[in-house]
Amino acid sequence: MKKKIPSTLDIYGHQAKEYDYLSRVLASFAEIYNYDYNASAIFEEQENIVRFNGIHGRIRAYFEYHFNEEEIPIKWYYQEVIYHKVQKNEFGFLTFDKNDQSNLAEIISLAVRFLEACGLRNLIVQLNVLEPLSSNIYNDLDILDINYEEKKIDSDFCQSVVFQIYGSNETDQKVLLIEGGDMSHLVKKWSGLTNSLYGFFGYLENLFEVLQGNLSLENKTLDVIVTYETDLEKEKALYLTQELRLNGFKTENIKRCEKSFIKKYYPTKYVISIKEKTIKNDEIILTDLYTNEKKTVKELDLIQYLDINF
Repeated sequence: MKKKIPSTLDIYGHQAKEYDYLSRVLASFAEIYNYDYNASAIFEEQENIVRFNGIHGRIRAYFEYHFNEEEIPIKWYYQEVIYHKVQKNEFGFLTFDKNDQSNLAEIISLAVRFLEACGLRNLIVQLNVLEPLSSNIYNDLDILDINYEEKKIDSDFCQSVVFQIYGSNETDQKVLLIEGGDMSHLVKKWSGLTNSLYGFFGYLENLFEVLQGNLSLENKTLDVIVTYETDLEKEKALYLTQELRLNGFKTENIKRCEKSFIKKYYPTKYVISIKEKTIKNDEIILTDLYTNEKKTVKELDLIQYLDINF
């Protein structure tokens, strides 16, 4: 059997649910703050086979596809697997603009609010403003109700304005969750353009280290389970499962089994038992697992019945 490459990760089970949850939180904040999703190449010409940071690819795409000619800010967010000594799942929010620093405070606010939405509290926001032209950021942060402490910060990615946000793990060690600020010098370095770039990036693995499994994940539940026994019943189950899914019901079909098995592995409200004796009458046997009530309904009335009773 082949083994996975050292320092890479397989994501499955409960951990996969956590990754999926945070990905959906990222997407929801991107929509609220008007950021478009951006997917870039898995490697760049000047880097190794796999990229070790997602910012480079976005800068390359920005000038390669002439987004720098747009009259409005270009706002992108991303989430992707990167590899630099170890595999990590990186996320980032980037705003390209002509030369406007008014976005900086909003980007810091976005970073803080995102982390708070993930369930993180007692965040430490450190800020280093290196140029007088950026001093209006203080007033903007006060308006946005962002608490911060000024501190000298060394960064390979940001100049002029740098911020870092920390949380604490279960042993009270500080964990860097997000780093960002003014990345405009990278645009000039990698493309020769003088457009400004403000943003931040972080790694989901660092968030998990602080969250320690405390995400408020909803238990996965289905609306309907369709059960069958014979081949004829299976044909009907396949057809009915598709109809239910097309009408917006979370549905699965399985071979007939005990209710205890369904409750353990397929939590659901309704169980539909397809039986040959009822197929010819176009009838459906429907059991409500919440109340144990059993009901026979006409197939034509099933969708309407479920709409009313959900």
